[in-house]
Amino acid sequence: MSNELQYFSRPNLGIAKSVTTGVSMFFGASADKTAIFAEVEANGGAVKGSLYIGTTGIVYQKTDVNGNEDDWTNGAVAAPIATADIENLAVTTGKINDLAVTAGKIASDAVTTAKVLANNITPAKLSVLPFVRVATLTAAAAGTPVEVLSDADVGTGRKAFISGVLINVSGGTAWTDASGTVVNLQDNAGSPVNLLAAAKAQLTGNAVLGLLSTGITLATAIKTGAGTTSGKGISIAADEDFTAGSDIIVTVFGMISA
Repeated sequence: MSNELQYFSRPNLGIAKSVTTGVSMFFGASADKTAIFAEVEANGGAVKGSLYIGTTGIVYQKTDVNGNEDDWTNGAVAAPIATADIENLAVTTGKINDLAVTAGKIASDAVTTAKVLANNITPAKLSVLPFVRVATLTAAAAGTPVEVLSDADVGTGRKAFISGVLINVSGGTAWTDASGTVVNLQDNAGSPVNLLAAAKAQLTGNAVLGLLSTGITLATAIKTGAGTTSGKGISIAADEDFTAGSDIIVTVFGMISA
């Protein structure tokens, strides 16, 4: 045959072949096979072998000495990566750059059950860490400090800076005592630095007091922005135990910073 490129067909298959080189391209195949190329004998000889993508992966089909084609599954290799569902690949505890990707979903594997605030965002990793804490002081044990913000929450080399306080006498009984006069918000140092004082006269039944309320005296640590003693948290306590008074619920919010 004189022409360089010839076309002929076989069942479920269309082939274009070069007479000289014997290399052919499949333009179509059966529904479960997409052929890539085939090698044929020069000058119109028989097909010697073909390579195609089937349902089980990339397959090489051989032809025996009599020209009979082997089974399509002969020579099959592992299924290609394309068969994996990329959306079901997840990043695990290894680094992405270390190729630590496994076959779980990102939503279930990459984000663990650990809370972000507990395990990932720590005072050491943030220049400023906001906080809100709530504590309860009872009249009968008011002379014993109740921790509002722990030293561990503040961290070494850092201070707590108060930006807001709510002092709520949570019932109808006013705070009364023959000698007790004040409830203090203070830090946790060995010799506590006072932050603010709430006078007994203002601790009436159901009272709600803030930083600027009458009877609240702000100390230097709040007025000048000096903050607590380095590495120390915050507590609430009275100058002594009180005879009576509904529980005081104190809410303190602010920031922790160096």
